[in-house]
Amino acid sequence: MPVEPEVVDNRYGDPYVDVVPTAPGVCSWMEEYAGRQGVLHAPFCVDLMAYVPNCPCWEFYKDVRLEVVWHSDGMPTTSWEPDLAAETIGTWDEGDGWYRTVVEYERLDFNPPEEWLTLCSNGGEIYLDSLTITTSAALGDMDCDGDVDFDDIDPFVQALTDSTAYTAAHPECNYLLADCDESGELDFDDINSFIELLGT
Repeated sequence: MPVEPEVVDNRYGDPYVDVVPTAPGVCSWMEEYAGRQGVLHAPFCVDLMAYVPNCPCWEFYKDVRLEVVWHSDGMPTTSWEPDLAAETIGTWDEGDGWYRTVVEYERLDFNPPEEWLTLCSNGGEIYLDSLTITTSAALGDMDCDGDVDFDDIDPFVQALTDSTAYTAAHPECNYLLADCDESGELDFDDINSFIELLGT
């Protein structure tokens, strides 16, 4: 069941999270559960797969944070597949059976995702209260240091003129971050948009 999460600092597409039951059963919305409004009821275990359908950076999406608030009737467990894909994972007890789980990672493969978060309520069922995706990959951040500044000018020009050379020089980045006017192609029309980003 696709769920539209709260999205923070997103520049690409319309992210959503696909909630996939791992056991027989279906997900359904409930108006209220345990004091929370509009929760998603799921059986036993669910996989949470994050999608950004229109992301122009293809396989590389930098600095992604997925946060979920959920309720477990049983003994809650979390896992991330594959095991080493996540930079950090933590679960905090918020009381009354509610938990907050946060996963942070630097790269996420999309379409379909090759990493996912699994929540299990061993001996019970699961109720999802909220999902939040935070992304900080920025158009124009051509050196992938987390901001757009004068250090990005030379890599930006290189991406426009020779994407192969840019990729060789910056294997951790994606030349499509130079598509600053979000037209789907790299051309001189991106220059003014890049200059605007430098001023933000």
